[in-house]
Formats: sequence, structure tokens, C-alpha cells
Amino acid sequence: KDSIFRLSDLLIAHCDKHKIGYSAGIVSNAWFLDGEMAAQLYARRVKWVQVTIDGDRSDLRVIGTRLVNPAFQPPRLWDTGFRAIGARVEQSGPVVVLGDLNAPVTTIRYRRFVRDTGLTECADALGLGTPGTWSPVVDGRWAPLMIDHVLTRDARCESFDAPRIPGSDHRAVVATVSW
Repeated sequence: KDSIFRLSDLLIAHCDKHKIGYSAGIVSNAWFLDGEMAAQLYARRVKWVQVTIDGDRSDLRVIGTRLVNPAFQPPRLWDTGFRAIGARVEQSGPVVVLGDLNAPVTTIRYRRFVRDTGLTECADALGLGTPGTWSPVVDGRWAPLMIDHVLTRDARCESFDAPRIPGSDHRAVVATVSW
């Protein structure tokens, strides 16, 4: 990981010096991906992480998403996103849905989605309630709404955390899921 950090720092310095836009992504088995690592990656402009699933079972489906914000885009697009995920989740077997759904757990659309798909909120399954994942200000010390989710069906949540990420109005969602 130190090599990735050093290389990223060199690339960012070069791009900034020459006024070249820079962002990155990473493919990882997420073995070392925790809140601190997420913050380090974010600081190095890593915009996405593709997590690989290790093991000899191939029946787990992982769906990562970011739905449009219905406050700024037509709500029908938000609803279309929920329907598209729901269609993927209809198949039997273990599934994990994670990402920014732009949906507080109190919204009717979110509740209907969870009910119809049989998904369980990871934090709720662990008795954590609904930890906030979004703040109205960048670097906010408090996050009043949970709009980023880890949902499971036929898979067990073993841990969940929502650490702050410097420079973002969202918190990372970090969960351990087994099936």
C-alpha cells in the first residue's frame, strides 16, 4: 500500500504542476480497507474502489450504486434506479446492495424498496440504528441522515462503521459481510 501512496503522490504532484486533471480508481480485495484507508485513498483522489470477492463460492451478488438525488433530479429517475436494483435483487441467493441511495431510511420509497426486496440494513441488523452518513456541510462533524447504505439478504453483517472522510460531505460505509 505504501507503494500505491507514493506513486499516487508523485502523479498528483506532476498533474497539479502541469494543470492536468487527475483522479483514480483501484481494484482491491479490501483486506486492508477500513475507515483510515478510505480516508487515505480519498485524499489521493481515488474516486472508486472495485472490491473483489475472495473464496470458492460464487453465489454472492454485490450491487454497488449511486442513485440520483431526487432533490436535484426528477424523482422518476430516482424511482427508476430503485426499480432497476430491485429487478437484480429478485433472483434468489445472497446479495449485498451498497452505496449512496440518496434515501433516508424514513422515506416511503426506501421503506417500500427494503420491504419488497427482503433486504436488511446492515447497521440495523447489528443494533446500531441508523448512523448518519451525510452532512449538509463538507467535513461536518455530525451527519444527521443515513443516505449511504449496506443492505443484505441471505448474508450476515458482522460489522459496520461510517467514518468521516476529509473533504467530503459523505462518510464512508465500511462493512464486513459473510455468507
